[in-house]
Amino acid sequence: MTTWERLADITLGSSGDKLDSGTIVAYHHLKVVIHTIATGGTIKENITFNNDGGGNYNRIRSNDGATDSADTNQTQLEVFGDGTQDRYLVLDILNDPSEPKMVIGRYNVNTVGAGNAPTRCEWIGYWNNTSAQITQIEVD
Repeated sequence: MTTWERLADITLGSSGDKLDSGTIVAYHHLKVVIHTIATGGTIKENITFNNDGGGNYNRIRSNDGATDSADTNQTQLEVFGDGTQDRYLVLDILNDPSEPKMVIGRYNVNTVGAGNAPTRCEWIGYWNNTSAQITQIEVD
């Protein structure tokens, strides 16, 4: 039986630019849940691990089942793109210290209003680091 442990719980007190987990325990499997709420400005969740802004991130994604788009050798994992809607994101991460960190992401983007269907996004990616585990997650 698997038992989950909350490693961090971050809430911005006001509109802001960055969620930072601080230092977390380096478990082999990580689940990350992110909920961003529109406050009138543009939202774009870009994820980095361990403060690494080098070109070590790769991902492929599909929005609402459309054709895949890919990014390679990026300075961050770009999850969805610019928008002004509330968003709910779940990441499952394989955090093996000697392998690239594999990430599976699922996303829900919601435009408020009864007549608006939500948008979904599925993506996979990895952080190409084979010498360390993830011990910090930042969402810009």
